[in-house]
Amino acid sequence: ICNGNDFPVFPGSSLAQCQFLASSIKACQARGKIVTLSLGGATGGSTFASNAQAETFAQQVWNLFFGGSSNTRPFGDAVLDGIDLDIEGGSSNGYAAFVNRFRALSNGASKK
Repeated sequence: ICNGNDFPVFPGSSLAQCQFLASSIKACQARGKIVTLSLGGATGGSTFASNAQAETFAQQVWNLFFGGSSNTRPFGDAVLDGIDLDIEGGSSNGYAAFVNRFRALSNGASKK
């Protein structure tokens, strides 16, 4: 629906500007649908070099898609409901640190 090849990207990044999806995300949520971010999959082979890198990535994901703040939020002010980690390839190194940091951020959030 929205990608960096067909839509503008934020300057200095490869993040597509998909703010037009914010109203649709909010409409789905208003109807009781849960909107999540999925990372990984069959072709996803990303790994973390350290726990610190994983924690930094958790903070970035939080700021871009959840309760944090960033000037480069792909979905504007829409706040997603959860995250799906589909770790099929690569190493599991750092994922516990990622989840723990993300959970800590979520526990301090006011959404829902």
